[in-house]
This record gives sequence, structure tokens and C-alpha cells, in this order.
Amino acid sequence: RLLHRNWERYDAQHAVFRPSLMTPAELQRETNTAMAKFYSWDAIFSYIMNFKFYEGILNFYGKRAVRKAAADCEEYIKEIGGL
Repeated sequence: RLLHRNWERYDAQHAVFRPSLMTPAELQRETNTAMAKFYSWDAIFSYIMNFKFYEGILNFYGKRAVRKAAADCEEYIKEIGGL
């Protein structure tokens, strides 16, 4: 059920296997959506309002990383969509 052997894609940002109940492209999109919800503005503000500034800053940088990863992986979604 593995999609490929390109070890650079085994980084928690790419779907690397074929799930039994969805396509790899759906898995990739849902993973991106879940990460975007986890690193949301609501979470960032919640940390800051509770004086957890370190966690808020980490969440902010996580939000930036997720946004960049989602933009970069559109080509990858097209690639695995045909599998």
C-alpha cells in the first residue's frame, strides 16, 4: 500500500500510503485541513490570553509552516491523485 520509495516525502507533510477507505489525495487534503485547524488563530490567541507566550509563538510558526506546506503540496496532490 506504499505509494513510493522517495524517502524525502516521509516527513509528515506527504501522504505516503494508500488508505483503504479514501484515496491518497483525500488523505493528503484531510491531513492539511487537520494541521490548519490545529495551528489556527483561535489556538494562537488562546495561548496568548492564557499567558503561554512560548506555545503561542510556536503555534504561529506552525501556522506559517502549514500554509507553506499546503501551497507546496498541490503538485503532489495532482501526482498522487492519479494513483
